[in-house]
Amino acid sequence: MFFLLVLIFVVACKNKDSQFVIADLSHSISTPKVAEILYSFDDAYPVSVAVKDSLIYIIKIKTDTCMSVLNKNTRKILCNFGLVGLGPNDVIRPDFISTVDSSYVLIEDVSVKKFMTIEYNTDTACILKKYIDYPSKIFPSGETNISKNFIVGRQIGKGKMLYIYNRLIDSMIEIDYYPIIKGIKHDRNYVFAPTLVLNENKNRIIVGMYLFDMFHVFDLYGKRLKTVTFSNYELPKFDSKDLMADIQKSSAGIIRSFATKNYCYLLRIVGDRITNNLQNMIVKLDWDGNLIEVYEIKDKIEGQFYVDEQNKKMYVIRHRIVQESTVSEIFELISYQLN
Repeated sequence: MFFLLVLIFVVACKNKDSQFVIADLSHSISTPKVAEILYSFDDAYPVSVAVKDSLIYIIKIKTDTCMSVLNKNTRKILCNFGLVGLGPNDVIRPDFISTVDSSYVLIEDVSVKKFMTIEYNTDTACILKKYIDYPSKIFPSGETNISKNFIVGRQIGKGKMLYIYNRLIDSMIEIDYYPIIKGIKHDRNYVFAPTLVLNENKNRIIVGMYLFDMFHVFDLYGKRLKTVTFSNYELPKFDSKDLMADIQKSSAGIIRSFATKNYCYLLRIVGDRITNNLQNMIVKLDWDGNLIEVYEIKDKIEGQFYVDEQNKKMYVIRHRIVQESTVSEIFELISYQLN
């Protein structure tokens, strides 16, 4: 009898750890149409987009200046800025910082250890200015989110999945890797790489998993409230010596996220990561992780996207391969009309 009770306890604990909430996407899918092609890039490689009022901010690579500002009404580039270098206002590899609290467009550049804001006016065009000091406890970071009192992100190369940094009292909570998988033979910091969004007013962090078809919901105390998967699948083991082969088994995951005051949006991919033959969909959630809607995107999305809920539009960088007399790559800033 004693051994039977022990067995029941072990099985119950195992089932409790292995059971996730499963979200069925099939009943909520719509396919938004392209509303506008706002700009085509001839000699630049755009990777991210952010919108403020009538201005669209674009981060580029492989150019002397890292950023551009586009007027979405006139569809003209107003200025190019962000010199590549080590000067006081120079940058090397900037990224947009996710925030639902600030009215600024925020930039992080971990290469030069800076948090910056973008200021634009018709006289001085665009300039980058210091926003806050980069806390030494969180350096170097990626997937950075900033709110009034917190910074949430992932420390690059460190031994935890994410951190929650309290700006007021200079303290940090570190959250260990999840789900629990034994026998991983690769860098866990890479295998468990998350994409993050933060909403301090809702006391929520949503953590999408790059190599797993799931996301987690945490509060700002570091408590995991639930884990949701989009398919009833077996977790990839990552137990071979061939990282690319193990990634191939990971056929679905969350590669980008975007936050608003009431919702968050996850870019989910399904398909062959090696050949880049992927299906894209944007999954809309509330801050408790409940499924609201799913947008199936036929185009290949490059980098960070932006959702304008007021005007029901989503702005993305579209990447196309055109085969005419020669094969060429085309990058376009487009918008989708959402329901």
